[in-house]
Amino acid sequence: MSELDAAVSMSGQYRAVLLDIEGTTTSISFVKDVLFPFVRQQLREYLSSNWDSPELNDVLDGLRLQNETDIKDGETKETVLRNGTKEAEIESVISNVLWQMDNDRKTGSLKRLQGLIYRHAYAQGLLKGHVYDDVPNALRAWTESGKRVFIYSSGSVEAQKLLFEHSTHGDLCTFISGDRKSVV
Repeated sequence: MSELDAAVSMSGQYRAVLLDIEGTTTSISFVKDVLFPFVRQQLREYLSSNWDSPELNDVLDGLRLQNETDIKDGETKETVLRNGTKEAEIESVISNVLWQMDNDRKTGSLKRLQGLIYRHAYAQGLLKGHVYDDVPNALRAWTESGKRVFIYSSGSVEAQKLLFEHSTHGDLCTFISGDRKSVV
């Protein structure tokens, strides 16, 4: 009996399935070796091209607020500029974002910015979300047996949705129940 068959045969014993992404539905290396480097590569271009967008500016306000807290807490001495030249502000944002990523921080604004970059990339066909080959069948089997499937992850809700919507196995969002949760 396969692991999938075993999981589905236990279906009368539970009503819902709660899944993480990294290492459960998706390879950790996809996140670490594909998604995170992609943000690093695309960050400057994304910021420059979308600098005046209200959505990005909302994220930047959040980054600046987090930066103020980080300075007060002695986490960093670098300031995310507000009211400098566009180029200087972009450089300060890049520096802060890379610092947060290097320190594996899970701040809401960082995750939202990553989600915006991923949204653009998935829409352009530059990324396809990796899921293990057995995931679509497991999701289908659980939902067909009346189970609700939920995702609980440290990634942004948008990044989670995009990964499943643009997966290498097609759109898997129909198998995911309710609002996805992000642990920040």
